[in-house]
Amino acid sequence: MGGEIEKDISFLGPKLYNSDLTPQASAAHFFTLPVIFALLFLKGDYWGATRSSPDTTQQVDWLSGAAIFTKKALYVRLGGFDKTIFMYMEEVDLLYRAAKLGLKTYFYPSAQIIHLGSASSNGRTFPILQVYRGFIFFYKKHYSTLSLFMLRLLLKSKAILAFFIGKIKGNKYLINTYAEAFKIS
Repeated sequence: MGGEIEKDISFLGPKLYNSDLTPQASAAHFFTLPVIFALLFLKGDYWGATRSSPDTTQQVDWLSGAAIFTKKALYVRLGGFDKTIFMYMEEVDLLYRAAKLGLKTYFYPSAQIIHLGSASSNGRTFPILQVYRGFIFFYKKHYSTLSLFMLRLLLKSKAILAFFIGKIKGNKYLINTYAEAFKIS
């Protein structure tokens, strides 16, 4: 990294890899409504619209909470992670608060870590429900009532769509998971 960019870094994240050494999407845009729409309905992670794993050092909105490096003073200044949310949104909230103060976050692919994604989760349903809870938490904290309403519409629409796909396919996982997700949204 060049000297000028180093002075600008407040938070830094490495390139994460899955256990099979495929890149894990760990750099992302903040969750605006269009980004959430792309994530929920357009497989935004698949084509890099929502999260990605760049091959170059670059400024990003947020990084996976699996590995974020910063100075203790910055972390303390921001009040650390919000203890009212756990898993799948606390890093977004922290780095959103940092960005509002003009602090910058960078993705640094030369640093590399194997991350066992969702290893802390209990099955496939838990992460989905936590993401739903996290979106609602984040929008209640940082966005307008209208934006929160629009978010809830997107989440409910996704839950209804996935539930009915589960019904058509006879997939109990989809049926049960998205019935619960609908209640959250």
